[in-house]
Amino acid sequence: MMLMAAVLCALPAAAGEKPKYGGTLTYMIPADAPASFDGHRDTYYATVHSVAPFYSVLIHVNPENPSSTTDFVCDLCAEMPQPSDDGKTYTFKIRQDVQFHDGSPLTAADVAASWNRIIFAPEGTAGGRAGYDLLVDKVEAPDPRTVVFQLKFATTAFLPALADPAAFIYKKDILDKDSRWYESHILGSGAFKFAGYETGQSIKGVRNPDYYHRDLPYLDSFTGIYAGKQAVRVEAIRSNRAAIEFRSLPPAARDELVKVLGANITVQESDLNIVSLVTPNHRKTPFDDPRVRRALTLAIDRWRGAPALSTIAIVHTVGSLVFPGSPLAPTREELEEIAGFWPDIEKSRAEARRLLKEAGADGLSFELLNSNVDQPYKYVATWLIDEWSKIGLHVTQRVIPTGPWVEAMRKDRSACPTTISRRQQPHSADGTLSLDLGRQNPDPSARRHGAHGTHANQNHRPRYPFKPAVPSESGQVAQNLALNPHRPTLPPAHTPPAVSSFEAFRTPASMQPLAQ
Repeated sequence: MMLMAAVLCALPAAAGEKPKYGGTLTYMIPADAPASFDGHRDTYYATVHSVAPFYSVLIHVNPENPSSTTDFVCDLCAEMPQPSDDGKTYTFKIRQDVQFHDGSPLTAADVAASWNRIIFAPEGTAGGRAGYDLLVDKVEAPDPRTVVFQLKFATTAFLPALADPAAFIYKKDILDKDSRWYESHILGSGAFKFAGYETGQSIKGVRNPDYYHRDLPYLDSFTGIYAGKQAVRVEAIRSNRAAIEFRSLPPAARDELVKVLGANITVQESDLNIVSLVTPNHRKTPFDDPRVRRALTLAIDRWRGAPALSTIAIVHTVGSLVFPGSPLAPTREELEEIAGFWPDIEKSRAEARRLLKEAGADGLSFELLNSNVDQPYKYVATWLIDEWSKIGLHVTQRVIPTGPWVEAMRKDRSACPTTISRRQQPHSADGTLSLDLGRQNPDPSARRHGAHGTHANQNHRPRYPFKPAVPSESGQVAQNLALNPHRPTLPPAHTPPAVSSFEAFRTPASMQPLAQ
C-alpha cells in the first residue's frame, strides 16, 4: 500500500469537539519550485499546492462528501443553479461580500473573465484545460451579480469540469492589462493572503481576516516548503519541522515514519485522480508514425510492473481513463482487450517489434525528458527505459528542474505548432519524449477524486484551500490512442494518484504527524 498525502481540507470536528483557532501549518511540496503561479496555465501539483490557498473558485466538490460524483457546493456563488434551456444554460448568482486581497470587490465580471481565459486561452498563451471549449459556447456577465454559462450541448460533464480545483478567479482589470501577470504574481480572494515567496525554498500565507466564509480559516498561517528529494521531505516530517506532504510517499518511507513517530503520526488512505503520461512529440519523426507510438505502449508490462514499482515508488493500481472503482470503470478483462494491457506480454512485445520494423524504426534511439522530482518520476522513467530496451530501443533520460522541464515541453512552437491549450498534454519540440507524471487531468469528462486527511494538530482545522474533485460518472473506455495520429498521448505506468487515457496506478494512503 502506498503512502499518500491527502489534499488539504477542512475536516468536520469529531462529535462534541470544538475546533480551535490559531497555529501555523507547515507542509512539504515535492518540487523544487512551481513552473509558474498561474493555475489557468499550469495545473501541475507544484502550482496548485503552492497557491490554491490564496484563491477562490466558483464551485467545488463538497469537502464533507469528497467521493460523491454529484455533490458540488458553492464557493463564490450564492447557490447551486438548476440548468435551463434543456440543460444548456447555467446561471450563477455571485456573492456580494467577496473582496480581493487588495480590498477591491469581486464581481461576476471577474468570474466571467477568469473562466473565459480558462476555456478560451488567449492567443500565444498556453492553457491547461484542453477540451473545455468543446463543452462551452460562451461565458457572460450580464450584471455584477450574474454569470451565465451557455453550453454547446447538455452534458453531466459540465459541473465536474467547473469544479476544477485550479480554476482560480482572477481580477479582470489585471487580466485586461496583462494576461500573463498571474504567472509571476499572486492576488486572490481566498482564505489566506500571500505573505512571501523564496524561490526554491518556501511560500507563505497568512489568515485573511475579511474572508467571506465567516469564522474561517482556523489557521493563522501556513508555510509550504519545496523539496524535490524524498529524503528531505521525510526527514522534515520525522523531525517535526513539517506536518504533512499533500501527495505521496512509498511504503518504506511510511513505515520509517510510523516506526519513529509512533502514536504521534496517523496514516490515512485514499485515492486521487491525476494524469500521468508519456507524451511523444507526434510532430517529429518517428513519433509521427502511429505504429511507433503503438509499439511504445505495447512494450510496457503494466500488470507486472505495477506491483513491483509499488514497493519502491508511488504507483499502484492499473486502470484506464475512467477512475478505477467507479461505476463505468472497465474491468480487468475489458482492459486486457486494449493494446498495452494484453495479458501476454511476449505476444505484445512481438507485435511491438513487428511494428517498429515495419515503420523502419527498429533499434530506435531517443531521449526521455523528465522532471528532477524523484517520486515517482525517476523511478518510473528508469522502469520505462528498461521496458523499452526489451524491444530493442535505446533510450536515455534527461532530468531537469520542474520549471525548465515545463518550459522545455512548450518551447519552439514554430516546430510544434499545436499549442498546449488545445491538447491533452504539452509536447517537447526537440523530438524527445516527455515524461509528465502528476499533472491533473485536463479532460473535462474525467473527474478528479480528492482525498481528505488529518493535520498536524487535530484542533487546528484549516480552511479547505485545495479543493478535490471526484471520479467520473460518465465516459468510455479509451481506444488505443497510439492508433490515432491525431491523439499522440502515450500513457505508461502511472504515478499515483493518477488516471490517464490508458492506465492509472491508484495509490491510496496519506500520513501526517499529530501534535505531540
